[in-house]
Amino acid sequence: LGMDGEGDCVEVIQDIPEINFTIELQFRTLFPNVGIFAVLAGPAGEAGHDRHIHLQDGFLRQRIYDGEAITSAHSGFNDGLWHHYAMVVEQGIGQKMYVDGQIEASGSKDHSDFDWQDRFWIGFSNDALDKFFAGQIDEVRIWKYARTQEQIQDAMNRTLTDEEINSGNVVGYWNFDD
Repeated sequence: LGMDGEGDCVEVIQDIPEINFTIELQFRTLFPNVGIFAVLAGPAGEAGHDRHIHLQDGFLRQRIYDGEAITSAHSGFNDGLWHHYAMVVEQGIGQKMYVDGQIEASGSKDHSDFDWQDRFWIGFSNDALDKFFAGQIDEVRIWKYARTQEQIQDAMNRTLTDEEINSGNVVGYWNFDD
């Protein structure tokens, strides 16, 4: 999915979990301050927004509503190369950020307090300096459990199988092949 940063995004009208979830995607961009993903209530988050993923000065950042934001240990994710990203939130454990299968950051916030959402946007974040994404996004996956590092590494460079998609653990899957 290619986006030019000029107001393009994909809106999905769907609720996603506040606890025990994983959001995964692949992206590539040359821009250091772009929005990648956000959960919203109402158009453009007029009634609130949460679970943000964005680049800030080439660092990846994620934020969970009414809680902490965490930032990747490394920068330069605006290098034009494909990167796999995973936000994992697990009750009693906290939040983790994986980039290219490796842990980049972690925090103690173990759930979102934002439970009135009704949609999410791929290619947008209210928290980003440039709210809309410029580059490409692929393989967006939302799971209703906290995936392990091994599970993330196993599936990060391939499409999901029919068995995985129909397992009952996938909230949504967009591979943008069509």
